[in-house]
Amino acid sequence: SKKHSYTLFRRKSYYRKRWIKMLEGKNMRVTKKDLEMEERRVNGLLNNVKVRVEYRYGYTAIDLTDENGRFKDTLISGLTKSQAYDILTSIEKILMLERE
Repeated sequence: SKKHSYTLFRRKSYYRKRWIKMLEGKNMRVTKKDLEMEERRVNGLLNNVKVRVEYRYGYTAIDLTDENGRFKDTLISGLTKSQAYDILTSIEKILMLERE
């Protein structure tokens, strides 16, 4: 529908602007949306295990789940959002190098 395509366009432009800011090295605040986007990108590269970003006691945690979403283990907890984002982007880089 027309409304849906407009919303999709707005989301794409939002992420595009954030990506450009990140490439330019500008300070940017990491949001939950950014973590969700990076989580999806990492999960697209994984087969048997998935990562899930959770929020506990005012901090961020990265959990490992199986393909059905059942909890397996906590990878790391007690992070700020920017630390979690850095870890997820590092995991993504490693997985991309593995595929080459």
